[in-house]
Amino acid sequence: MTSPSGKKQYRIGTQKINDAGDPLLVAIESYWRKNTQESCVYLSEKTKQFIQGHL
Repeated sequence: MTSPSGKKQYRIGTQKINDAGDPLLVAIESYWRKNTQESCVYLSEKTKQFIQGHL
């Protein structure tokens, strides 16, 4: 997503964890919240490679 000023923005939408006692889910949520830009760029690049390699 790009802001009106042209700067890239990375955002995680609404998420819901029904069992906050699950340490794996809590760790995943924390990781995504702290590393949003890094994770989005990585996943976008992997998706692009997959699409280009399988068309």
